[in-house]
Amino acid sequence: MFPQPAGWVFRLNPVTYSYSILLNDRRPLGPPELVAPLLSLSALTGPLLSSTATSANTLGPTEVEPFLQDLVKRFEPDNEIDGVLGPVVTQLCFHESLFRPEGLAGGDGSWRAAMSGLEALVNIKPIATMITRLQYWEPEATPPTFERVSLLGPLLRLGVFDREWVSRIPEYLQKSVFDSSLVVQPSIANTYYSKPKDRSQNDIASSTASLRGTLKSLQGSLFNIFNALVRASPESREAVLQYFARVISLNVRRAGMQVDPDSVASDCFMVNLQAILLRFCEPFMDANYTKVRPSPASPGWETDDKKIDRIDSAYYAHSSRIDLKEETRISATSNEAEEWRQKNAIVAAPPNFISDVFYLTLAMNHYGYQKTISTCEDLAKQYDEMSRHLEMLEGDGRWRGVSAIAIHATHY
Repeated sequence: MFPQPAGWVFRLNPVTYSYSILLNDRRPLGPPELVAPLLSLSALTGPLLSSTATSANTLGPTEVEPFLQDLVKRFEPDNEIDGVLGPVVTQLCFHESLFRPEGLAGGDGSWRAAMSGLEALVNIKPIATMITRLQYWEPEATPPTFERVSLLGPLLRLGVFDREWVSRIPEYLQKSVFDSSLVVQPSIANTYYSKPKDRSQNDIASSTASLRGTLKSLQGSLFNIFNALVRASPESREAVLQYFARVISLNVRRAGMQVDPDSVASDCFMVNLQAILLRFCEPFMDANYTKVRPSPASPGWETDDKKIDRIDSAYYAHSSRIDLKEETRISATSNEAEEWRQKNAIVAAPPNFISDVFYLTLAMNHYGYQKTISTCEDLAKQYDEMSRHLEMLEGDGRWRGVSAIAIHATHY
Protein backbone atom coordinates (compact mmCIF):
# COMPACT_ATOMS: atom_id res chain seq x y z
CA MET A 1 0.00 0.00 0.00
CA PHE A 2 1.23 3.48 -0.87
CA PRO A 3 2.31 5.23 2.36
CA GLN A 4 0.04 8.09 3.44
CA PRO A 5 1.65 11.51 3.96
CA ALA A 6 2.70 12.15 7.51
CA GLY A 7 -0.19 13.09 9.76
CA TRP A 8 -2.98 12.07 7.35
CA VAL A 9 -5.81 9.94 8.72
CA PHE A 10 -8.84 9.03 6.61
CA ARG A 11 -12.21 9.14 8.33
CA LEU A 12 -15.15 7.71 6.39
CA ASN A 13 -18.61 9.06 7.14
CA PRO A 14 -20.92 5.97 7.26
CA VAL A 15 -23.94 8.04 6.22
CA THR A 16 -22.67 10.12 3.29
CA TYR A 17 -19.60 8.01 2.44
CA SER A 18 -17.60 11.21 2.30
CA TYR A 19 -14.17 11.41 3.82
CA SER A 20 -12.07 13.99 5.54
CA ILE A 21 -8.33 14.22 5.94
CA LEU A 22 -7.20 15.13 9.42
CA LEU A 23 -3.82 16.64 10.13
CA ASN A 24 -1.99 16.47 13.41
CA ASP A 25 -3.81 19.62 14.49
CA ARG A 26 -7.15 17.83 13.86
CA ARG A 27 -8.13 20.34 11.15
CA PRO A 28 -10.48 18.76 8.55
CA LEU A 29 -9.54 19.45 4.96
CA GLY A 30 -11.55 16.96 2.89
CA PRO A 31 -11.78 16.96 -0.93
CA PRO A 32 -10.03 20.34 -1.43
CA GLU A 33 -6.83 18.83 -0.06
CA LEU A 34 -6.76 16.36 -2.98
CA VAL A 35 -8.04 18.84 -5.56
CA ALA A 36 -5.02 21.10 -5.02
CA PRO A 37 -2.40 18.44 -5.97
CA LEU A 38 -4.48 17.47 -9.00
CA LEU A 39 -4.59 21.09 -10.15
CA SER A 40 -0.82 21.37 -9.78
CA LEU A 41 -0.10 18.54 -12.25
CA SER A 42 -0.03 20.91 -15.21
CA ALA A 43 3.41 22.45 -15.63
CA LEU A 44 1.83 25.47 -17.34
CA THR A 45 -0.27 26.47 -14.33
CA GLY A 46 2.17 26.20 -11.46
CA PRO A 47 2.24 29.91 -10.55
CA LEU A 48 -1.56 30.08 -10.63
CA LEU A 49 -2.36 27.42 -8.09
CA SER A 50 0.79 26.82 -6.14
CA SER A 51 1.47 28.29 -2.75
CA THR A 52 4.64 29.97 -1.62
CA ALA A 53 4.66 27.81 1.49
CA THR A 54 4.66 24.08 0.74
CA SER A 55 3.37 21.83 3.50
CA ALA A 56 5.08 18.54 4.28
CA ASN A 57 1.62 16.95 4.15
CA THR A 58 0.96 18.04 0.56
CA LEU A 59 1.17 15.45 -2.21
CA GLY A 60 3.80 16.06 -4.86
CA PRO A 61 3.12 15.52 -8.58
CA THR A 62 4.79 12.10 -8.57
CA GLU A 63 2.78 10.98 -5.55
CA VAL A 64 -0.69 11.73 -6.92
CA GLU A 65 -1.19 8.65 -9.10
CA PRO A 66 0.05 6.11 -6.50
CA PHE A 67 -2.13 7.81 -3.92
CA LEU A 68 -5.19 7.54 -6.18
CA GLN A 69 -4.43 3.89 -6.83
CA ASP A 70 -4.26 3.35 -3.09
CA LEU A 71 -7.65 5.02 -2.60
CA VAL A 72 -9.18 2.79 -5.28
CA LYS A 73 -7.81 -0.37 -3.64
CA ARG A 74 -9.17 0.73 -0.29
CA PHE A 75 -12.66 1.95 -1.21
CA GLU A 76 -13.64 0.46 -4.60
CA PRO A 77 -14.25 -3.14 -3.40
CA ASP A 78 -16.82 -1.87 -0.87
CA ASN A 79 -18.54 0.40 -3.45
CA GLU A 80 -17.48 3.46 -1.47
CA ILE A 81 -15.40 5.07 -4.21
CA ASP A 82 -18.27 7.33 -5.33
CA GLY A 83 -18.54 9.00 -1.95
CA VAL A 84 -14.79 9.25 -1.50
CA LEU A 85 -13.68 10.64 -4.87
CA GLY A 86 -17.01 11.94 -6.20
CA PRO A 87 -16.68 15.30 -4.38
CA VAL A 88 -13.11 15.61 -5.65
CA VAL A 89 -14.20 15.12 -9.27
CA THR A 90 -17.09 17.55 -8.85
CA GLN A 91 -14.91 20.31 -7.38
CA LEU A 92 -12.34 19.79 -10.12
CA CYS A 93 -14.83 19.89 -13.01
CA PHE A 94 -16.59 22.97 -11.63
CA HIS A 95 -13.39 24.77 -10.67
CA GLU A 96 -13.62 28.56 -10.80
CA SER A 97 -10.86 28.75 -13.42
CA LEU A 98 -13.25 27.22 -15.99
CA PHE A 99 -15.78 30.01 -15.57
CA ARG A 100 -13.50 33.01 -16.01
CA PRO A 101 -14.88 35.35 -18.67
CA GLU A 102 -11.64 35.36 -20.66
CA GLY A 103 -11.84 31.59 -21.33
CA LEU A 104 -8.96 30.38 -23.50
CA ALA A 105 -7.67 33.94 -23.75
CA GLY A 106 -6.41 33.86 -20.18
CA GLY A 107 -2.67 34.40 -20.18
CA ASP A 108 -2.08 31.99 -17.29
CA GLY A 109 -3.74 29.01 -19.02
CA SER A 110 -5.66 28.29 -15.84
CA TRP A 111 -8.05 25.89 -17.57
CA ARG A 112 -5.15 23.49 -18.19
CA ALA A 113 -4.92 22.75 -14.47
CA ALA A 114 -8.43 21.28 -14.26
CA MET A 115 -7.88 19.43 -17.54
CA SER A 116 -4.64 17.82 -16.34
CA GLY A 117 -6.18 16.84 -13.02
CA LEU A 118 -9.13 15.17 -14.72
CA GLU A 119 -6.83 13.33 -17.14
CA ALA A 120 -4.96 11.91 -14.15
CA LEU A 121 -8.23 10.68 -12.64
CA VAL A 122 -9.68 9.03 -15.75
CA ASN A 123 -6.44 7.13 -16.41
CA ILE A 124 -7.48 4.89 -13.51
CA LYS A 125 -10.35 2.75 -14.84
CA PRO A 126 -12.41 2.37 -11.65
CA ILE A 127 -12.36 6.17 -11.21
CA ALA A 128 -13.31 6.70 -14.88
CA THR A 129 -16.27 4.36 -14.49
CA MET A 130 -17.25 6.09 -11.26
CA ILE A 131 -17.30 9.51 -12.96
CA THR A 132 -20.07 8.42 -15.35
CA ARG A 133 -22.20 7.35 -12.37
CA LEU A 134 -22.10 10.71 -10.61
CA GLN A 135 -25.21 12.83 -10.23
CA TYR A 136 -24.05 15.63 -12.53
CA TRP A 137 -22.81 13.42 -15.36
CA GLU A 138 -26.08 13.86 -17.26
CA PRO A 139 -28.38 16.10 -15.21
CA GLU A 140 -31.80 17.43 -16.09
CA ALA A 141 -31.24 20.80 -17.76
CA THR A 142 -32.33 23.02 -20.63
CA PRO A 143 -30.31 23.15 -23.88
CA PRO A 144 -28.38 26.36 -23.00
CA THR A 145 -27.70 25.38 -19.37
CA PHE A 146 -26.68 21.74 -19.90
CA GLU A 147 -23.08 22.72 -20.68
CA ARG A 148 -22.83 24.64 -17.42
CA VAL A 149 -24.37 22.08 -15.06
CA SER A 150 -23.23 18.76 -16.54
CA LEU A 151 -20.00 17.39 -15.11
CA LEU A 152 -17.79 17.83 -18.19
CA GLY A 153 -19.73 20.77 -19.60
CA PRO A 154 -17.46 23.53 -18.22
CA LEU A 155 -14.48 21.92 -19.96
CA LEU A 156 -16.37 21.23 -23.19
CA ARG A 157 -17.68 24.79 -23.49
CA LEU A 158 -14.19 26.32 -23.63
CA GLY A 159 -13.54 27.76 -27.07
CA VAL A 160 -12.72 30.68 -29.32
CA PHE A 161 -16.06 32.22 -30.29
CA ASP A 162 -16.32 35.76 -28.99
CA ARG A 163 -20.07 35.78 -28.47
CA GLU A 164 -19.68 33.14 -25.77
CA TRP A 165 -16.56 34.52 -24.08
CA VAL A 166 -16.95 38.14 -23.08
CA SER A 167 -15.96 40.20 -20.10
CA ARG A 168 -17.66 43.18 -18.54
CA ILE A 169 -16.50 46.69 -19.24
CA PRO A 170 -15.04 48.29 -16.09
CA GLU A 171 -17.70 49.58 -13.72
CA TYR A 172 -16.51 53.19 -13.84
CA LEU A 173 -16.98 53.23 -17.61
CA GLN A 174 -20.37 51.58 -17.43
CA LYS A 175 -21.72 54.23 -15.05
CA SER A 176 -20.47 57.07 -17.18
CA VAL A 177 -21.62 55.82 -20.58
CA PHE A 178 -23.68 52.64 -20.77
CA ASP A 179 -26.12 50.35 -19.03
CA SER A 180 -23.96 47.89 -17.06
CA SER A 181 -26.27 44.96 -17.85
CA LEU A 182 -25.75 45.29 -21.60
CA VAL A 183 -22.11 46.23 -22.11
CA VAL A 184 -19.54 43.52 -22.70
CA GLN A 185 -16.09 43.20 -24.18
CA PRO A 186 -15.00 40.36 -26.50
CA SER A 187 -12.07 39.03 -24.48
CA ILE A 188 -10.60 36.73 -27.14
CA ALA A 189 -10.73 39.43 -29.83
CA ASN A 190 -9.09 41.96 -27.51
CA THR A 191 -6.36 39.50 -26.54
CA TYR A 192 -5.46 38.14 -29.97
CA TYR A 193 -6.68 40.78 -32.45
CA SER A 194 -6.46 44.15 -30.73
CA LYS A 195 -5.98 47.11 -33.12
CA PRO A 196 -5.93 44.96 -36.28
CA LYS A 197 -5.55 47.95 -38.64
CA ASP A 198 -2.27 48.88 -36.96
CA ARG A 199 -0.78 45.37 -37.23
CA SER A 200 0.87 43.53 -40.09
CA GLN A 201 -0.67 40.49 -41.74
CA ASN A 202 2.15 38.31 -40.41
CA ASP A 203 1.43 39.46 -36.87
CA ILE A 204 -2.27 38.67 -37.23
CA ALA A 205 -1.45 35.29 -38.79
CA SER A 206 0.79 34.55 -35.80
CA SER A 207 -2.07 35.32 -33.40
CA THR A 208 -4.36 33.07 -35.40
CA ALA A 209 -1.84 30.23 -35.30
CA SER A 210 -1.43 30.65 -31.55
CA LEU A 211 -5.18 30.55 -30.98
CA ARG A 212 -5.56 27.57 -33.28
CA GLY A 213 -2.82 25.72 -31.44
CA THR A 214 -4.49 26.38 -28.10
CA LEU A 215 -7.80 25.07 -29.40
CA LYS A 216 -6.11 21.97 -30.83
CA SER A 217 -4.48 21.31 -27.46
CA LEU A 218 -7.83 21.68 -25.71
CA GLN A 219 -9.61 19.31 -28.07
CA GLY A 220 -6.78 16.78 -27.84
CA SER A 221 -7.06 16.71 -24.05
CA LEU A 222 -10.84 16.42 -24.23
CA PHE A 223 -10.53 13.43 -26.56
CA ASN A 224 -8.06 11.77 -24.20
CA ILE A 225 -10.57 12.12 -21.36
CA PHE A 226 -13.50 10.72 -23.34
CA ASN A 227 -11.35 7.95 -24.82
CA ALA A 228 -10.33 6.87 -21.32
CA LEU A 229 -13.98 6.89 -20.23
CA VAL A 230 -15.02 4.77 -23.21
CA ARG A 231 -12.28 2.20 -22.54
CA ALA A 232 -12.83 2.01 -18.79
CA SER A 233 -15.85 -0.36 -18.82
CA PRO A 234 -18.97 -1.26 -20.85
CA GLU A 235 -21.04 0.83 -18.41
CA SER A 236 -18.95 3.96 -18.87
CA ARG A 237 -18.90 3.47 -22.66
CA GLU A 238 -22.69 3.37 -22.73
CA ALA A 239 -22.84 6.46 -20.49
CA VAL A 240 -20.59 8.38 -22.90
CA LEU A 241 -22.71 7.41 -25.91
CA GLN A 242 -25.84 8.42 -24.05
CA TYR A 243 -24.21 11.77 -23.19
CA PHE A 244 -23.61 12.47 -26.88
CA ALA A 245 -27.17 11.44 -27.74
CA ARG A 246 -28.58 13.65 -24.99
CA VAL A 247 -26.75 16.71 -26.30
CA ILE A 248 -28.05 16.04 -29.81
CA SER A 249 -31.65 15.61 -28.65
CA LEU A 250 -31.48 18.84 -26.65
CA ASN A 251 -30.18 20.88 -29.57
CA VAL A 252 -32.25 19.84 -32.59
CA ARG A 253 -33.38 23.47 -32.85
CA ARG A 254 -29.85 24.54 -33.75
CA ALA A 255 -30.49 23.30 -37.28
CA GLY A 256 -33.22 25.89 -37.82
CA MET A 257 -32.67 28.82 -40.16
CA GLN A 258 -33.55 31.33 -37.45
CA VAL A 259 -32.78 30.32 -33.89
CA ASP A 260 -32.06 32.34 -30.77
CA PRO A 261 -28.46 31.46 -29.80
CA ASP A 262 -29.39 31.80 -26.14
CA SER A 263 -31.98 28.99 -26.44
CA VAL A 264 -29.51 26.29 -27.53
CA ALA A 265 -26.01 25.10 -26.70
CA SER A 266 -23.05 27.29 -27.59
CA ASP A 267 -20.92 26.85 -30.71
CA CYS A 268 -17.89 26.11 -28.55
CA PHE A 269 -19.65 23.25 -26.78
CA MET A 270 -21.00 21.65 -29.96
CA VAL A 271 -17.81 22.05 -31.99
CA ASN A 272 -15.67 20.49 -29.25
CA LEU A 273 -18.02 17.52 -28.98
CA GLN A 274 -17.93 17.03 -32.73
CA ALA A 275 -14.12 17.18 -32.73
CA ILE A 276 -14.15 14.36 -30.15
CA LEU A 277 -16.56 12.27 -32.21
CA LEU A 278 -14.50 12.79 -35.37
CA ARG A 279 -11.44 11.50 -33.50
CA PHE A 280 -13.41 8.39 -32.55
CA CYS A 281 -14.25 7.90 -36.24
CA GLU A 282 -10.65 8.06 -37.44
CA PRO A 283 -9.78 4.34 -36.96
CA PHE A 284 -12.58 3.08 -39.20
CA MET A 285 -13.12 6.01 -41.61
CA ASP A 286 -9.45 6.27 -42.72
CA ALA A 287 -9.88 9.75 -44.20
CA ASN A 288 -6.26 9.82 -45.45
CA TYR A 289 -6.56 6.47 -47.30
CA THR A 290 -3.65 4.94 -45.41
CA LYS A 291 -5.17 1.44 -45.50
CA VAL A 292 -6.06 1.12 -49.19
CA ARG A 293 -4.06 -0.61 -51.93
CA PRO A 294 -4.54 -1.51 -55.61
CA SER A 295 -6.73 -4.57 -56.03
CA PRO A 296 -5.13 -7.28 -58.22
CA ALA A 297 -8.45 -9.03 -58.78
CA SER A 298 -10.42 -6.11 -60.16
CA PRO A 299 -9.85 -2.50 -61.23
CA GLY A 300 -9.95 0.08 -58.50
CA TRP A 301 -8.94 -0.06 -54.88
CA GLU A 302 -9.68 -2.24 -51.89
CA THR A 303 -9.07 -1.69 -48.20
CA ASP A 304 -7.00 -3.73 -45.79
CA ASP A 305 -9.31 -2.77 -42.93
CA LYS A 306 -12.93 -3.96 -42.86
CA LYS A 307 -13.98 -1.90 -39.84
CA ILE A 308 -16.02 0.43 -42.02
CA ASP A 309 -18.10 -2.57 -43.12
CA ARG A 310 -19.28 -2.95 -39.53
CA ILE A 311 -21.41 0.21 -39.79
CA ASP A 312 -25.03 -0.91 -39.52
CA SER A 313 -26.97 0.35 -42.56
CA ALA A 314 -30.27 -0.14 -40.68
CA TYR A 315 -29.05 1.59 -37.54
CA TYR A 316 -32.06 3.90 -37.24
CA ALA A 317 -34.34 0.88 -37.10
CA HIS A 318 -32.19 -0.93 -34.53
CA SER A 319 -31.50 1.95 -32.18
CA SER A 320 -33.54 4.65 -30.49
CA ARG A 321 -30.48 6.71 -29.59
CA ILE A 322 -31.22 9.24 -32.34
CA ASP A 323 -34.82 10.33 -32.92
CA LEU A 324 -35.73 11.06 -36.56
CA LYS A 325 -39.48 11.58 -36.16
CA GLU A 326 -39.28 15.34 -36.66
CA GLU A 327 -36.70 15.25 -39.46
CA THR A 328 -37.73 16.10 -43.03
CA ARG A 329 -37.84 13.06 -45.36
CA ILE A 330 -37.01 13.40 -49.04
CA SER A 331 -38.50 10.23 -50.56
CA ALA A 332 -40.65 8.55 -47.91
CA THR A 333 -43.83 9.31 -46.04
CA SER A 334 -44.15 8.86 -42.28
CA ASN A 335 -46.05 5.62 -42.79
CA GLU A 336 -43.41 4.26 -45.16
CA ALA A 337 -40.65 5.16 -42.73
CA GLU A 338 -42.45 3.44 -39.86
CA GLU A 339 -43.03 0.36 -41.98
CA TRP A 340 -39.32 0.20 -42.83
CA ARG A 341 -38.40 0.58 -39.16
CA GLN A 342 -40.66 -2.25 -38.04
CA LYS A 343 -39.40 -4.49 -40.82
CA ASN A 344 -35.76 -4.02 -39.76
CA ALA A 345 -36.24 -3.63 -36.01
CA ILE A 346 -35.58 -7.24 -34.99
CA VAL A 347 -31.87 -7.88 -34.56
CA ALA A 348 -29.87 -10.46 -32.64
CA ALA A 349 -27.61 -7.91 -30.92
CA PRO A 350 -27.64 -4.16 -30.27
CA PRO A 351 -25.67 -1.88 -32.63
CA ASN A 352 -21.90 -1.95 -32.18
CA PHE A 353 -19.75 0.94 -31.01
CA ILE A 354 -18.62 1.80 -34.54
CA SER A 355 -22.22 2.23 -35.72
CA ASP A 356 -23.11 4.32 -32.67
CA VAL A 357 -20.16 6.65 -33.16
CA PHE A 358 -20.69 6.97 -36.93
CA TYR A 359 -24.35 7.99 -36.70
CA LEU A 360 -23.83 10.20 -33.66
CA THR A 361 -21.09 12.02 -35.56
CA LEU A 362 -23.39 12.39 -38.56
CA ALA A 363 -26.07 13.96 -36.37
CA MET A 364 -23.61 16.16 -34.51
CA ASN A 365 -22.28 17.45 -37.83
CA HIS A 366 -25.79 18.66 -38.65
CA TYR A 367 -26.12 20.60 -35.38
CA GLY A 368 -22.44 21.41 -34.80
CA TYR A 369 -20.02 22.35 -37.59
CA GLN A 370 -22.63 23.03 -40.25
CA LYS A 371 -24.58 25.42 -38.04
CA THR A 372 -21.42 27.16 -36.84
CA ILE A 373 -20.18 27.63 -40.41
CA SER A 374 -23.59 28.97 -41.44
CA THR A 375 -23.51 31.45 -38.55
CA CYS A 376 -19.99 32.55 -39.54
CA GLU A 377 -21.08 33.11 -43.15
CA ASP A 378 -24.07 35.17 -42.02
CA LEU A 379 -21.81 37.33 -39.86
CA ALA A 380 -19.44 37.82 -42.80
CA LYS A 381 -22.34 39.03 -44.97
CA GLN A 382 -23.45 41.43 -42.25
CA TYR A 383 -19.90 42.74 -41.92
CA ASP A 384 -19.59 43.30 -45.68
CA GLU A 385 -22.91 45.13 -45.79
CA MET A 386 -21.96 47.37 -42.86
CA SER A 387 -18.56 48.08 -44.44
CA ARG A 388 -20.16 49.13 -47.74
CA HIS A 389 -22.64 51.32 -45.89
CA LEU A 390 -19.83 52.94 -43.89
CA GLU A 391 -17.81 53.63 -47.05
CA MET A 392 -20.85 55.23 -48.63
CA LEU A 393 -21.37 57.51 -45.63
CA GLU A 394 -17.70 58.48 -45.43
CA GLY A 395 -17.38 59.14 -49.15
CA ASP A 396 -20.59 61.03 -49.81
CA GLY A 397 -21.48 64.01 -47.63
CA ARG A 398 -24.94 64.43 -49.13
CA TRP A 399 -26.39 62.07 -46.51
CA ARG A 400 -26.04 64.73 -43.81
CA GLY A 401 -29.44 65.88 -42.64
CA VAL A 402 -31.23 63.07 -44.49
CA SER A 403 -33.11 60.35 -42.60
CA ALA A 404 -31.73 56.82 -42.52
CA ILE A 405 -34.87 55.53 -44.26
CA ALA A 406 -34.32 57.85 -47.20
CA ILE A 407 -30.67 56.82 -47.51
CA HIS A 408 -31.62 53.14 -47.50
CA ALA A 409 -34.28 53.68 -50.16
CA THR A 410 -31.82 55.54 -52.37
CA HIS A 411 -28.92 53.10 -52.27
CA TYR A 412 -30.58 49.68 -51.88
